[in-house]
Order: sequence, then C-alpha cells, then structure tokens
Amino acid sequence: MVISQFTAPSPPSRQGAGAAVDIVAIHDIYEDGIQTWTEPISNILWLRDLLPESLRECRALVYSYKAEALTAPGLGSTDSILANATSLVAELCADRQLDNAFHRPIIFICHGFGGILAKRALSYSNSRRHKAVEHLRSIYTCTYGIIFMGTPHNGINKEALLFQPHQNSGPNHFMISLLKGSEMLNEINDQFAPLMKQFSIYNFWEDLKTQSGDHDFYIVDQDSAAPAWDNVEKMNGSKRLKNCYDPNTAQFFKKIQPLQTTINGASFLVNQAYTSLVGKSTHGM
Repeated sequence: MVISQFTAPSPPSRQGAGAAVDIVAIHDIYEDGIQTWTEPISNILWLRDLLPESLRECRALVYSYKAEALTAPGLGSTDSILANATSLVAELCADRQLDNAFHRPIIFICHGFGGILAKRALSYSNSRRHKAVEHLRSIYTCTYGIIFMGTPHNGINKEALLFQPHQNSGPNHFMISLLKGSEMLNEINDQFAPLMKQFSIYNFWEDLKTQSGDHDFYIVDQDSAAPAWDNVEKMNGSKRLKNCYDPNTAQFFKKIQPLQTTINGASFLVNQAYTSLVGKSTHGM
C-alpha cells in the first residue's frame, strides 16, 4: 500500500506549498493503481499526462493497495477493508505533512471498490478525536469533494462474480460480501451517511456492459452506483471517464468539470474547517 504522486511538485508560494488541492485517486479491485487510470491503446495515464494541463493548481496522488490480497482464494475478509482504510488515512497524512500541505483541500476520485474504501477511510478519520491521534482526523476535515465512478454503494450484481481475477476458483468471502444486500456494505453506508453533508459528491454509473464469455452485464447497475441521495449530482459514463485519453472530447470535459467546480469551492471552506479544528485542539490544551 503506497501513495504515489503523478504530477510534478508545484513551486512554493508565500503561503507554503504551491498546489491548491490534492486529488487522491483510488483504484478498483480488478485493476491496479496505474491500469485503472490508463487508456490501454494510447497508454495515456490521464492523471499524469492530461490533468496537469487542465488543472494546474492540483497535485495528483494515487493510493495503491494489493487487490489480490482481497480477491485471492482463501484470502480476503470484511476486516480487510478497515485495515486498508486505516493505512490510507495514515499514509495520506504522512505524505501531506511532508509536502507542507496539512490543511490543503482533498478531492477523492474513486473507481469501483475504491469508493467503498474511501468512505470507510473517511468514517475512520472522523472518529480520531483523541489528542494523540487527532492529526488523522484532518483527512476527513480537509476532504471537500468525492467523485465516485461505478462504486457499488448498494452492492454488485451476482453476475459480477463471473468476472473476477481468479477464474479457476469460486469467489472468496470478501467478494461475496460485495453483493447486494451485504451487511458489510450496509454498515459502511450507515457510518458514511451522517458525513455526506460535508462533501460535494458526484456519482457516475456505468453505461457500457462488461463481457465475460457469453455473458454481458453491468457489474454495478445504476441504482447501486447512483443511489437516491439528497444533494448529490449524478452522471453516466464511469468506464469511459476513468481512462479517457483525449482532452478535447466531451468525456474528458465531463470528468474535468466536476473537478473544477469542486476545486473552486474547496479552499475557503476547508481552510475554515481546518482552522476550527486547530482552534479546538489548542483550546483543549
């Protein structure tokens, strides 16, 4: 599990680090942290090759975790999500401290299961209120926006178990726990629901079916990827958007527009929230 920076470091400003926002991308369980955001034909990794030209004020980070540890036969459990979530919070905190960016706004871009991981991480971060670990709560406090791309908020379809990394074996306990009606997903949703009003959220759903042998199906259908949440924007096209390669296409604009809109509102509100957090901590001392 590691945090990688895809954009070149921004020149420092008078206020500190030059970037206005950290964009943190989290991949799905079917691809790694590079494949997810790379267009396979052109080999263009849009977070590295296109994003800096369109949004110069951002710093693009990718959180990579070992998906095979979740999906392999005999491995993976519902407890694995919390372990990955705590690692995400700790590593992102350390990276931002090294970059002098402890109060910089955060926007998460999540594909598939990456969104489940982000939700669990934000719930965990929000729970860190003791002075000894309060710095970990800054991830929750500084998060302004989340873009979910095909995230199975309410679970995956059972047909999706046909499309898994380990074809010669049945689904393990972790994969089964991602099915619709999952107690694990319901618990994560219940933890995340009270936090949602703090964030600007976009839900994208798949508009292209996945093919596996003679079957074609949606791994995550629209009702699961874009639930009826209040004050949340919805768009289609998660598969094309996660790795589009042409900055002149409507697909790329569709991806950049939520980012730009979110960035415009992020800095003031996050700085205000972070100042409040620091003030409470100082007052408590």
